[in-house]
Amino acid sequence: MREVKRLLWEELGTCLESMTEVKNFQLTNDLLAYCNRGITYSLIGDSTRAVQDLSKAIKLHPDARSFADDPAFDKIRNTPEFKQLIGK
Repeated sequence: MREVKRLLWEELGTCLESMTEVKNFQLTNDLLAYCNRGITYSLIGDSTRAVQDLSKAIKLHPDARSFADDPAFDKIRNTPEFKQLIGK
């Protein structure tokens, strides 16, 4: 469990650093929430919810698609839902 928590915080930090965006001096919290939840669901193996949240993040900001390459999604990378979302 400690390892999962450590990995989760490591991935969340990466998400916050690379996807934080300011619009009119406000963070786009929805994008951060969807990225963070998508990563969390992926790490616990819930591909359906992970893909749903990553999809919502991509709709808000198309560059969020780059998160599909993140190792946090390795556990679900070969699922049909994930492949369909990223087009592979």
